[in-house]
Amino acid sequence: VMPEATAAPEAPSVAAVGDRIELEGVALTVTKAERTAQIGTLQKAQDGREFIQAEVLFENVSAEKDAASYNPFYFKIKDAEGFESNATIDMSGTALQSGNLDKGGKARGTVVFDVAKGAKNLVLSFQSPAMMFSQKSVSVALGDI
Repeated sequence: VMPEATAAPEAPSVAAVGDRIELEGVALTVTKAERTAQIGTLQKAQDGREFIQAEVLFENVSAEKDAASYNPFYFKIKDAEGFESNATIDMSGTALQSGNLDKGGKARGTVVFDVAKGAKNLVLSFQSPAMMFSQKSVSVALGDI
């Protein structure tokens, strides 16, 4: 059994898919990410576009906070050319919902982004309203998936 650390380590500047990142009382893991032309049966990408669907696990690991807020619209994606996109509506049935997690609570679901077809060096970021005050965010490199 590993001894517990006295202070939580600072989140790395950019994590990878599968890494669990803790920041300001929340832990985020992007468990997988893939490109697709279609989400579910109804959502088809427009010409020259495609979807990035990321499966995320969100956890409230705070010692003090009673509730950690989560929402798919706290996520953004940026490509190598600097184009940034907010999450789009995910009608797949696996979509991350929104809400507040009690201490120790977890939520899992997919977050979808509409990006230019073939976009490279994709980086997903997460910033809750609480993190906006401290100018902090969590970033996960998806690469060229």
